[in-house]
Amino acid sequence: MCEFLLSVCICGNVAQYTVSSFTLSRSLSFFISFSLYFSLSLSLSLCLSLCLSVSLSLSFFLSLSPCHTHTHTLSHTGTVELMDLSLSLSTSLSLSLSLSLFLSLSLFVSRTVSTVHALIVGLFCLYILRYDDAVNADPVWGDPNMVKLNVAITCGYLLYDLVLLARNWSTMGDSFFVCHHLAALYAYGYVLTRGVLPYFANFRLISELSTPFVNQRWFYEVLHYPRSDRLVVANGVAMTVVFFLVRIAVMPSYWASVFATFGTPAFERLGLGAQVAWIVSCVCLDVLNTFWMYKIARGCYRVLGGSRKHKDKASNGDGGKHMNNHTD
Repeated sequence: MCEFLLSVCICGNVAQYTVSSFTLSRSLSFFISFSLYFSLSLSLSLCLSLCLSVSLSLSFFLSLSPCHTHTHTLSHTGTVELMDLSLSLSTSLSLSLSLSLFLSLSLFVSRTVSTVHALIVGLFCLYILRYDDAVNADPVWGDPNMVKLNVAITCGYLLYDLVLLARNWSTMGDSFFVCHHLAALYAYGYVLTRGVLPYFANFRLISELSTPFVNQRWFYEVLHYPRSDRLVVANGVAMTVVFFLVRIAVMPSYWASVFATFGTPAFERLGLGAQVAWIVSCVCLDVLNTFWMYKIARGCYRVLGGSRKHKDKASNGDGGKHMNNHTD
């Protein structure tokens, strides 16, 4: 299921990138892009609906199976009563189980697709920063073809994630994520339709390199790893360091490049709409990143403090008394 959803996401956006490469009018290109994104969202919704149908069918099968376990030991009246009670209990339990499985599957799909998307986009971003001379030479109006492909994949993922958040808002809903996705889509729309600001659009995607560590933290929690476990602690430290490097430490360099374009002819050619979309979205994203960095750093401090206390307690024993942990 995860691979299918991701393939739909990538194929839909490669098609959008291909369409945008032709010399079409801006309105027609936007209409085709919107149609492709709408088809993507519809396909994802159908897949999730199919998943729910399978879960409910499984629950119906489970609800029927326990009804025949005691029929050979009871009288006819007792058997009917037991069957009714068993049917009622097993149906409610299996429905709860199926809904739980469905929500868990949705979360698993979301995190898995997010990780694969982050690796693809993040590594592609580094490649463009290193080898795309046209974008590096002219950050505002450089050749945007490779950047548009990377941005198109990201926009498809953001729309996919918004659909998933809307369908499971009670368990997955987060207003900060919605603000993050909408701000990114607002700015990236100018990149896809007008081909402007390729360097800055691509530079923002370097932040995706921290996402795999964030998702891995969720997997450890689902698998009930203790917070003092070495893998959890190592992932938490790596997540904090990488998040800081790709989202916080790059801010001075990024904004220095932004301010360097102010007042230049290239900046004036953008127009007020693109300028506002660029600056406002970047400010919103950096505020969110700063807020998340604070929460991650605080959580990392607690985990490191808890692991140290756990090690001290283990080394000293229970209340400072020696405990023999082996059997003779």
